[in-house]
Amino acid sequence: MRSSLLVLVLTALVGCSQYSTQDLLGYIALDEAMVCCKDYSTLTYQPLASSGEHWITVGKSAEAYQFTSGKSFYQAFKLDRKENVNINLTSIVGESVFIPSVVILDVNYRVIEVASNAKLNSGVVFGSGEYQLSIDNLDLDAIYLVIFTTAKDMSNLTPRKEPSSIVAETGQTMANKELLFSSAIPHSAVGNVLLDIEEASMTAKEYQDNSGDLTQLNERNLSELQKKNYAIEIIDAVDKQQYERAVSYINMAPDRKIALDIFTNAIKSIK
Repeated sequence: MRSSLLVLVLTALVGCSQYSTQDLLGYIALDEAMVCCKDYSTLTYQPLASSGEHWITVGKSAEAYQFTSGKSFYQAFKLDRKENVNINLTSIVGESVFIPSVVILDVNYRVIEVASNAKLNSGVVFGSGEYQLSIDNLDLDAIYLVIFTTAKDMSNLTPRKEPSSIVAETGQTMANKELLFSSAIPHSAVGNVLLDIEEASMTAKEYQDNSGDLTQLNERNLSELQKKNYAIEIIDAVDKQQYERAVSYINMAPDRKIALDIFTNAIKSIK
């Protein structure tokens, strides 16, 4: 007998042409998959480098686990690091989209955090956009990371952006018009996720505690990654209230997110 999730999903799919064969096969495979493990301690964990970008495939051949939010395929990793990190998950919206959730566990496989609040970062017209999920400043107690999706997310759709006069303005073909006016983008049980792990930036308060003054930084308090993104120059500019200069460094930084984080914390430190 099919599970209630599959019945719910397949009922929604009837007559809905935007669902691909891959999406349907993913739901069927998940319904038929045996739950692999009794608890988090018995999941299959892969080692993962402490930083960098990693493309993760949560596919039909992955193991399935019964999470509190429902059964899902998953990928699980053991983090190898010596510093706090920021975790960012990105899922690209195409003909369908896999909505990522993540469980963070300590060394004894106890849950530290469950994050299921991925946000769409832009409106969707021709399948463009992405869902992003971020966890900032993950400390050293966090050892294991499990990526999955929830039954609720699988049963939902992402509405397309209202087309307005886009078709008329861009002269789209009839095929693109049909795509544009289709009601929604389906959520999938399988898909690819970009996992980005980066060293967490030191806060401005930590800078002050270590150096006593934002303009008298000891370079030993800064990581190489922060220095490459103009941490010293940005903090110096903020301390001197030269905000245009600080913004220019942000725009030049190889990683604007890190530079903007440094700038934000420096602003907050101003008394």
